[in-house]
Amino acid sequence: MPENNFENHSDRKVMAIIALVLGILSIVLFFIPIVDLLLGITGIVLGALSLKSSRHGLAIGGLVCGIVGFVISGIFTICACGFYGAMWPEIKEEINKNTCEASGGTYYSTTKCCIHSDGTRTCADD
Repeated sequence: MPENNFENHSDRKVMAIIALVLGILSIVLFFIPIVDLLLGITGIVLGALSLKSSRHGLAIGGLVCGIVGFVISGIFTICACGFYGAMWPEIKEEINKNTCEASGGTYYSTTKCCIHSDGTRTCADD
């Protein structure tokens, strides 16, 4: 009698299939970092646990796809963070401009200041 469910041969077959599906999804959904990382890690774990099944090829496929998806997602996440980090000053200025104009003021990008309709002045550095 098996000690736990992972010892059951048919459970390992199912885990191998699930590992492959999750690994493929982790590659396809690389642009959704958190979801992809979870899919990739789960595919890797299930692929490793199911290596002793008769569906050895599916287990290896799930393991490889999970690793590839995990790596692609990591690279994408690092690039996205770098892009947004480099663009942050422009994004911040656009937010300040839109906030100023939404309140009825006039935004001056050279001084990064907003002159409100009542004559008060608010600058980004204040």
